[in-house]
Amino acid sequence: MNKDFKEARKEYEKIVAPETLRNNVEKIMKNTGAKKKNVVKYVPASVAVMLLGFIITLNTNESFAKSVSNIKGFEKIVQVLTLKKYELSDEYHMANVETPQITGLENKTFESRLNEEFMENAEVIIDAFKNDIEEMKKAGVDGHLGVDYGYDVITDSEEILVLDVYIVNTVGSSYTQHKFYNIDKINNKIITLKEWVKDENYIEKINQYIIKEMEKREEEIGYEYFWNDELEFKTITENTKFYINSAGNAVISFEKYEVAPGAYGNVEFEIPSNIF
Repeated sequence: MNKDFKEARKEYEKIVAPETLRNNVEKIMKNTGAKKKNVVKYVPASVAVMLLGFIITLNTNESFAKSVSNIKGFEKIVQVLTLKKYELSDEYHMANVETPQITGLENKTFESRLNEEFMENAEVIIDAFKNDIEEMKKAGVDGHLGVDYGYDVITDSEEILVLDVYIVNTVGSSYTQHKFYNIDKINNKIITLKEWVKDENYIEKINQYIIKEMEKREEEIGYEYFWNDELEFKTITENTKFYINSAGNAVISFEKYEVAPGAYGNVEFEIPSNIF
C-alpha cells in the first residue's frame, strides 16, 4: 500500500472528534447518501388530498404514527415514514436526526423490534451530540460539531424492503457510515447475504468477482487506486455490509478507506446473479 495512503487512513481512523459521538456511531453501525424518501403506494387521485394530510400528521405526531398501522387498509399503504425529527443549527453545531418508522409488516413483533432499534439509535446519537457540545463548552473549545442521521429507501417491491440508515459525522474530515436493512416482507425477517444468493460457496465466488472488478476498474482509468500493491482486500465475511438493489442483485458496500483511498468514498460492487 502506498505510504501516503497508509498515513491518510491512519489519520482518518483517529479523527480528532468528541469521543462520545464517535464511539456511539461505531457501536450502532457495527451491529448489523441521497436525501431520505417517504415511500407510499400509489392511490387513486380522489383520495390524494386526504392521504397528504394523513402523511403530514404521521410525520409530525408520534402517538398517531404508532397507532396508525392498526387501521384497516392503511397498514399496506405506508411503508417507511419519518417518525421523529431533531434539528439544531448554530455557528458551531449542526444536527439533523430523522428517525424512520416501518409500518405494514404482518409480524408486528418484528416490526416493533426494527422501529425500536431505529428510535434507540436516534436517541443515542442525539444524547451523544448534546453531551459532546457540553463537554466542548466546559473545555472552552469552540470547535465545529455536526451529525446527520437519516435514511434512504433503496428497494421497495412486493417481496422486499431495503433501507439504508446512515450517519454522516462532519467533524474534521467527514465520514459516512451505513447500515443496511434487507427486509423480507413475506417471511418478516432480515435477509442475510448467504440466503439471498443461495450458494454455499458464495464468499469465494464474490471475492473472485470483486478482485477482477477492481483490476478492471483500474485498467479503465489507467492507474491503481485500490489497496492492491499488497492486495489488501482478502475476503468478505458473512457480516460484510450489503444491500439488495432494484435489479435483485446483492451490492457489496465498503466504507471509506476500507478498500481504497478516502477520496473515493464508499466503494460498491454490484454482484451479478450469474456468478452463482
